[in-house]
This record gives sequence, C-alpha cells and structure tokens, in this order.
Amino acid sequence: MDKIIELPFSNEGFRCWTCHESLSGQARFCNHCGCIQPVRALDHFQRLGLVRSIDLDREVLERNHAALQRNFAAERFTLRSATEKNYAASHREALREAFEALRDPVRRSRYWLELHAGESLAAAPQPPQLVELRGMLDAAIEAAQLDHLACRAGQEVERGILRLLDRLRQKDWQGANEILGALDGFENLLAETRLRRAALTPLSGK
Repeated sequence: MDKIIELPFSNEGFRCWTCHESLSGQARFCNHCGCIQPVRALDHFQRLGLVRSIDLDREVLERNHAALQRNFAAERFTLRSATEKNYAASHREALREAFEALRDPVRRSRYWLELHAGESLAAAPQPPQLVELRGMLDAAIEAAQLDHLACRAGQEVERGILRLLDRLRQKDWQGANEILGALDGFENLLAETRLRRAALTPLSGK
C-alpha cells in the first residue's frame, strides 16, 4: 500500500490539494471541487464508516466495504490524472486492508487490543491443552489420530475466540493477550495437523 499522505493541518482542518479549500480530516473527496483526496490516517473502523465496537454486524461491514470500494473503482478514474488514479488505488488498498482486519474475529481482536492496550502486555506460557495436543501431533502416525487431533484443535480455536471476545468486552487486556497467544498456537497446530493429514491421503488409495 502507498504510504499515507498527510496534508498540512491548520485550525480549519486539512486542505484540498487541488483547490486548497479547507476539508474535514475524513473527507475522501473535496466538497468544493469534487477532487479525490489522499488517504488519511484513520483507524479501520473510521475508514469503513463503522461504530468502533468489538462486536460487528458482518452484513453491515460487507455492505459498507462494497459501497466504498465502488467510489474508488478504477473505471471511475480512467480519464483522471495519474495522481488521482494513484490516490484511488491507495484508497482501495486501505479499504481492503481494513476489511480484512475487521471481518476475521481473531484479527479484529488483535487490532482492538492494539487500539486500547496502551501498556506493554506480558507474554503468557503455553496452556496445558496446547502442550498436550502438540505431544499428540508428535506421536501421531495414523490418519485417524490426525483427524481426531484436528477436531480437538478446531474446538479449542472456537472456544478461544468466544473467550477472547468476552475478555475484550470486559477490557481485560492482559487476559485477552494471553488468549490471543494461545489461539496462535492452536491455529498453527491445526495447520500442521492438516498438512500431515494431507500427506497421508495419497497413501490411502494404495
């Protein structure tokens, strides 16, 4: 993504790079000359026109993202200058980045923690369930064992997401950070298990 471009700030706010009229810091187009503006430093919620909340309506998220992407569609800037085309591309990428971060509950939680947890958070040791499942993966040699392990790991991920969201609602930043660390471990283990299982599949037909 192109580097965020900031325009000079005054008591009146940002100014349009073309007509130099004052603008809101969140203006995507100048309300005087209609010219597209550079990407501003907004958080993901602001960029997608959403109320900042850990609990999002997926339908509203997708609808806002689609509508905003249409505003910056490449075909709308075919006859525009290279600068305006670049600005539109930067907006599309910034919107995509915000959408990807917010639609996944784990990525959204990680972002939410970054926004709200001002203090340094301590790393947590691996939970005993993860240590147990890691040992099972090391010992697994049959497809049935890997299938069972994948099921267990998937359940831990689902439970972890629910616990994570609950901790964030309670503003328990350290607890949320510990659960995020555990989720990373369970998701990595699940991915490794699936790879091991896929490697066994060709052998099953012999």
